[in-house]
Amino acid sequence: MPPSFDEHLAIANELLEERERDKARVALEAAQVLARTPAEHALVLTGLADVAFFRDENQQGALVLLDQSIGLSLPEVGSDARAALALAEACFEKSQCLLMMHRSGDALASVNVSLDRFLDRVSASEPRDRIERQLRLTIVDAMHWKVSLLTEPEGDDARRNAVACCQELDRRFRGVEDLEVKRIVASCLRRSGWILGWMGRSDEEIAAYDEVIARYGNLQDRRMREIVLQTLDGKLLAFRDQEDFEATLEACNDLLERYESDPVESTMDAVARTLIRKGGVLNKLGKIAQELACYDKVIATCAEHPASMLRKHAAEALISKAVALNEADQAAAEMECYDELLRRYAEDESQLVRIVAAHGLVYMGLSLRAIAEDAAEDTGVLETETEIACYDRVITRYGGEDSDGMRRAVAEAQQHKGESLLETGRMAEAAACFDAIIDGYAKSRDPVLAEIVKDARELRAEC
Repeated sequence: MPPSFDEHLAIANELLEERERDKARVALEAAQVLARTPAEHALVLTGLADVAFFRDENQQGALVLLDQSIGLSLPEVGSDARAALALAEACFEKSQCLLMMHRSGDALASVNVSLDRFLDRVSASEPRDRIERQLRLTIVDAMHWKVSLLTEPEGDDARRNAVACCQELDRRFRGVEDLEVKRIVASCLRRSGWILGWMGRSDEEIAAYDEVIARYGNLQDRRMREIVLQTLDGKLLAFRDQEDFEATLEACNDLLERYESDPVESTMDAVARTLIRKGGVLNKLGKIAQELACYDKVIATCAEHPASMLRKHAAEALISKAVALNEADQAAAEMECYDELLRRYAEDESQLVRIVAAHGLVYMGLSLRAIAEDAAEDTGVLETETEIACYDRVITRYGGEDSDGMRRAVAEAQQHKGESLLETGRMAEAAACFDAIIDGYAKSRDPVLAEIVKDARELRAEC
């Protein structure tokens, strides 16, 4: 038996989710041939609008298709459940398209059309059929989308409205057992916490995070685990911003206890970040041995991982470990960290990782400078060759790379080299360093580079 309209539409929607829009168009055209009711035609038009907007980059054409979908379904809404679904989906899709066209006010108006009509029509009770279930999911998703739209404008009024929308969604749908709805409710609660933190209401922010963790923290669904992970991450950052280091440490430990053994790459990324943050908190608490153990865990797990982001964390952990050893007056062990960093990552295939290595060379130069200054107290001579060699290595090896991150590292190397040369009376060489910064980065819009250029101009005046 040939596929039915519903089967073709289901295939098309799955392909749209996977962004396989060429294949989706074929399935939609097959469904269009079989469409019999206005609602069925409307559902096809909404799918074709997605293809037009993203595949064909025809924004106005997509809006025309969506308006046609709305026009077909609107007269049938009172008697046809599928028409209600078609209208809700078309309004939602139109809202997303309008936002991407930077028409946020129109986007909010479009999503409100479906919410005004159908929010009271759906409920937490068990839907009678697949159409009702899909309509409820679309409306729940639309409410979450409305929260995003309400956070677009600046100001606390918009943020208060966004929080109120989150709370309304939670009030209406917290009892729903449908896993997809649970995910949206959990994500919305987490977002409300983030908005409350943005408004400076940190106690309410943490309470929102705690609600997500308490309600959903033990569910084993992969996407829900990701939401809880993001929530735990937000919680520890909220405590860190308050400089409540004991509470931050507890939040770090909670996240690590739940996720440290998870082999999924995105989770490993979050775990490595958390271990480095935990190390920083332990540093504040004066627990240096435990701090170093955190960095060692990251290095052991991520140092040779094929994913560049995880190698980047290992490189950052080596720098953090070096800094901690410097604070503990363990200069030899500190230099071993820098040597390992450069051996592993100075020529890494990923620029993100090489940027960390370049900054590590700058830090190494600064540490060598401190060692030289200590030695100069006994000898009366400040030796700067090994320090400057670090800066020269950065400038020579990475000076041709064009990312802002690498340009910052090179500019910092030029600046510190110039400072060292200036202090030792090598004025012409120092001036050349500061001139290189000014000539190379004065037109950059990067705020860090702008600050380095500003300092370079002041130092150049001393030459």
